[in-house]
Amino acid sequence: MFIASEIEKFVKVVIAENLFAHVPARKKFLKSSKTEFRHILDIVTKFALAFPNVRFQLIHNGKQIIDLAETDDVSRRIKFLFGDLIHNNLLPVLQNEGHIKLSGFVGHPQIATSKPSKQYLYVNGRSITNKHINLAISESFFSLLSRDQYPAYVLFVETPPETIDVNIHPRKELIAFFDDKKVFEIVTKSLEQTLKKNNLSFQPSWKLNVGESRITESFAGNVLREKSQEWDITSLGKIDSGSGILQVHNT
Repeated sequence: MFIASEIEKFVKVVIAENLFAHVPARKKFLKSSKTEFRHILDIVTKFALAFPNVRFQLIHNGKQIIDLAETDDVSRRIKFLFGDLIHNNLLPVLQNEGHIKLSGFVGHPQIATSKPSKQYLYVNGRSITNKHINLAISESFFSLLSRDQYPAYVLFVETPPETIDVNIHPRKELIAFFDDKKVFEIVTKSLEQTLKKNNLSFQPSWKLNVGESRITESFAGNVLREKSQEWDITSLGKIDSGSGILQVHNT
């Protein structure tokens, strides 16, 4: 597969249209028109985030759905594709360590979603999933989100090709790192720094000793440490609400 810079050497414009005009897809494998269009939109979104320096247009039934101008700022793409709410609650991530570079954005906990629909991970420009990176991100947000919430993120990992294995999935949607532990540590360290810098309570569970608290030195952490109290539904009227903070399910 050509990367964007290689494509530009040969052509200026790539158009994909009427892919199944002469060789129709097997109907029994197709979902509803709405579902199939959502799949197309998801693919275009993934490529648009990976290559902000390339213009993308998506036209559906004669109507222009997306028209993304070239840019050198991926956060502009995020703003257009996901709106102001997500764009305005992005926390920048940047970590260089050894042969691995991590960059991009994670979303503030308040824009977490009930499905992993706003999670985009790229390794060397390819949209992929990796269980160790997913675990690192989940652990990083452990004390900030309930277990049924998913943080939003657009993250880019750059590493020498020889440090990864791209042949563990037939469609190349999964990859494996030859040093999974190192990648896990770098992602966790980077998110820890990002969350602490933005005054958010943070402590990954894998760093805790038995009996150790997850509360850190953020503003919310200090309030919870000083005013934490046991309660049940019958004692709601007795809770001191002067702090303006209520902790639920240890988050």
